[in-house]
Amino acid sequence: MNSNYNLNELSEIQTKTIIDRVNETEKFMSLLLESIASLNRKNSRSRDRVDELSKVIKTLADSDNQNESISAAMDEFSKAIVHLADIEDMKILRIENKIIGELIQQYEFFCRNTREDVKNLVAARDREINKRRNIEVNRRSRGAYAENEIMISNIQLSKVLKEIFFVAENFEKQKLNDMKEILTNFILIYLKYFASGLEIFSAAYEIISSIDEKADLEQFKKHLESENNTSNKFKFMKAFSMFSHSTSNLDRIGKSVSSKSSMGKKSQSTTSLNSIDSNESEVVKAEKESIEADTKTSTDDDTDIDEDDSTMVTDGTITEETNQQKQTPKSNVKNTK
Repeated sequence: MNSNYNLNELSEIQTKTIIDRVNETEKFMSLLLESIASLNRKNSRSRDRVDELSKVIKTLADSDNQNESISAAMDEFSKAIVHLADIEDMKILRIENKIIGELIQQYEFFCRNTREDVKNLVAARDREINKRRNIEVNRRSRGAYAENEIMISNIQLSKVLKEIFFVAENFEKQKLNDMKEILTNFILIYLKYFASGLEIFSAAYEIISSIDEKADLEQFKKHLESENNTSNKFKFMKAFSMFSHSTSNLDRIGKSVSSKSSMGKKSQSTTSLNSIDSNESEVVKAEKESIEADTKTSTDDDTDIDEDDSTMVTDGTITEETNQQKQTPKSNVKNTK
């Protein structure tokens, strides 16, 4: 009786230990899955930053046309960074497939099935224990038959306990193998990643080490000298253009002044001509008046034809004076001209 009860107590402790072990393993695998998945997501987000870094270096290399060696080295270095980022993407994909997908996610079903198996075996064990208790109660009345049933019950109980131990042992063995495989795959994936990264960065180091600072410095000095010469030439051309512009302005000013003076002279001559025309019109008017007077005088002479010779002499004198008056305005016109 005491040995049987000790066996029952031992099986209860072992069963509880096995169930706790399964629960702890399931919890640990869930945390491991979450941690590795979080690391993968973080590494995936870093790809954008790596691409941005490579783009900046590539832009700087393309824009630097004064240092050939460092420009070529930066161009190769930007390609190396992109290549390393591609390898990191492969690393993330391998972790996703070989560790997260194949092993860790399967532990949810593995632990659940193990727990169900243990519960079923514990229920079978409890049935055998209750059966043996009933046999113990009727043992005296049933005699040898009861002893035979107790022996069969002990065999069944031992079989159930062995199955529980077998399930627990298989679970622990599978867990150890899987943990070893998970960690080994994780290490190998990262070793391959770092080996490829070491190879890439070794080549990049050789490229960066081949930068010729002296040659780039000499090229920069030549560029400065050419820029200085170009600047001086530009200044000369600018000064020459300004001089030409000022000369053309002076020419335009001189032409405008001469045109203004000629216009002034033309206006003065026009004024003098106008005054001459007015004088001529006055002379013509005086001539007309004298002619009319002469005509009137000649008419009077014809009516007095019988007068003496003295009167004719007088008329001749008047006629000569009139002719002198006709000639006088013309001389005045000539003097005015």
